[in-house]
Amino acid sequence: MRIYAEVLPKSLGRVVYRINKNLKLYAPPWAEFVKDPTTADVQIMDVIGKGSLEFIKNDNYVILQHCFLITETSDPDFWCPIFDKAKIVISYIDLPTLTKRNSFRFLRTPWGADPSVFFSSNQGQRELTILSTGYVSSTESIEEAYRAVVRCEGSMINIGHNFRFGSRFSSRENISDEELRRLYEKSKYVIGLRKVEGLELPIIEGLLCGARGICYNADHYKYWFGDLVEYIEEDPLSALGVPYSNYVENQIYELISKPVRVVSEEEKELVRNKFSWETIYKRIWEELEEVL
Repeated sequence: MRIYAEVLPKSLGRVVYRINKNLKLYAPPWAEFVKDPTTADVQIMDVIGKGSLEFIKNDNYVILQHCFLITETSDPDFWCPIFDKAKIVISYIDLPTLTKRNSFRFLRTPWGADPSVFFSSNQGQRELTILSTGYVSSTESIEEAYRAVVRCEGSMINIGHNFRFGSRFSSRENISDEELRRLYEKSKYVIGLRKVEGLELPIIEGLLCGARGICYNADHYKYWFGDLVEYIEEDPLSALGVPYSNYVENQIYELISKPVRVVSEEEKELVRNKFSWETIYKRIWEELEEVL
C-alpha cells in the first residue's frame, strides 16, 4: 500500500512533526511511504482548519483532526461531508459528539511521547517553577503564568517564541529533545493552558520527566489526563476576546504557592503505558488496515 503522509504546510509546528515521525516509525511492513501524491493509494493528512483542505492530494484520504472548535467554522454541515468521504477520521477530540453525527468512521486516540527519550533520572533540584511551550501568549496563558510566578518569586522558561516578560523569565527555541528533557526535569510544572482545545504533548512529556501538568478544566483534558494533572478554570471573559486574565493568574498563583504534588513512579508507569507512541500507533495501524 503506497501512502502519502507529508506534513503540509511545512510551517506546521513541532507537535505535528512528532506525530508524523511516529506514524512512519511504527508503520507495518505493508505501508510504503511515497513522496509523490500522484503515485499514492491513499493520503494521510493533518487537518488544522479549513485551510488544510487545500492540501488534499488524493481522493482516498485519512484525516488526523487536530482541532475543531477553534477552526474558522465548526459547522457540521461543512465538516461532515469531508469526514464522510474520508476512509477514517482520527482525533483526540470527540468529533461525533461535537458534530452530533455518527455517519463517519471515527477513532478517538491520544497522542503520545517516547519514554526512551523523555524520562526522569531523579537527579537535581526542580529550580524552575513553570515550563511553558508556545508562540501566542494570549491563547496559551503564558503571561498569566509568568505573573503568578513573579508573585511567588519563582522562575519560568518558555520553549518556543522569545517572549520578553522580565528577569524571572527566559526563552529557548530550536532545542534538542535531550535539552528539552533536562528542562522538564528541572521544572515543577509544565503548563498546557491552551484556550478552547489542544492535547498538549508537553504535558505528557513533562509527566514522564516528573513535572506535574496544569491544564484548563476542559472535557478533552479530563478525558485523557484524569488525575494526572492539576486543573484550573478558564476565565469566562476569554470567550469575549479578553486576552489577559487576573482570574487565571490568581488560580495559578494559588496552585504554585503550595508544595507541588510529586509525580509518583506509578503515575509515570501509567503515562508510559497509556501514551506510548508504539501503543497508540499499533491501534491506529490496525484500524487503518481494516479500511485501506
